[in-house]
Amino acid sequence: MRQTGLLSISVILAVLLAAPHAALGYEEATVSDGGTIEGKVVYQGTVPMRKVIPTKNPEVCGGIRDEPEIIVGGDKAVKDAVVYLAKVDKGKAWPATDAKPTLNNHKCIFEPRVQVMRAGTLVVKNSDPVLHNTHGFYG
Repeated sequence: MRQTGLLSISVILAVLLAAPHAALGYEEATVSDGGTIEGKVVYQGTVPMRKVIPTKNPEVCGGIRDEPEIIVGGDKAVKDAVVYLAKVDKGKAWPATDAKPTLNNHKCIFEPRVQVMRAGTLVVKNSDPVLHNTHGFYG
């Protein structure tokens, strides 16, 4: 089961890393007969866990703990799943927003866990009372 969780995380990371390159070739156009896609991503099986061993600042980061690699609800729906359509070269404009995408380090955990954003600047914030070296989890 651990490989399945890591595979899912790897696929999501690949999608997120490839997204800015794909967006460069996207042409905004008027869409007169658009549709809607609805659904949910479900995870079957036991949710893989990873052991978190904080090495500094336990008063802020807490102690050793097990955390799920995927957050799954009682209905097996994956929380914060990201789904996209591949090979869409032309379509509806993505509305601009004044809000800047932000990644906050709070109690040594990044919030939000998942975020979709346009290619561009990501604000990285530290809400903890200690300094951090920001690192990602690579499995």
